[in-house]
Amino acid sequence: MLTQHEKRKTLVFMLYLSGFYEKEEIPSQIDLYLSEELKVSKDNASGDEIGGSDNSDEIKWLKDRFDRINEKLGLIDPMIAAVSDGWKLNRMGKTDLAILRIAVYELFYDDSIPAAVAIDEAVKLAGEYGGESSSPVFINGILGKLERNRTINEQ
Repeated sequence: MLTQHEKRKTLVFMLYLSGFYEKEEIPSQIDLYLSEELKVSKDNASGDEIGGSDNSDEIKWLKDRFDRINEKLGLIDPMIAAVSDGWKLNRMGKTDLAILRIAVYELFYDDSIPAAVAIDEAVKLAGEYGGESSSPVFINGILGKLERNRTINEQ
């Protein structure tokens, strides 16, 4: 069973991967990626599963979250662009952008995830996968601005 952090990592790769394919190719490429990423290995001698049970619920959750994030990109990307002074989306590292999209979705469209958790997870992912040593600082800055703006607007 995947942890929430592992699910986010998988989503980062799914979003990153989707940037390389035509829209109609994305579902099959995501299916291929998930089948390889989440396959359950078998012990050759006994045929017993190693490392987990049926992962169909996790795959369903990942695909659903991926679709929900993609449905909101028309709202998410302008939010990111509005606070990323001097950085257009097409200049950002693709991994950083994928991480930001997940975190912004969690901040604004998933009430079950506290803002601090969404930001902390994004910063951790940026540290693991970001293009430069400045990625965690960049991600934290963007998300911090968005969270402050959200808090001000809610008052």
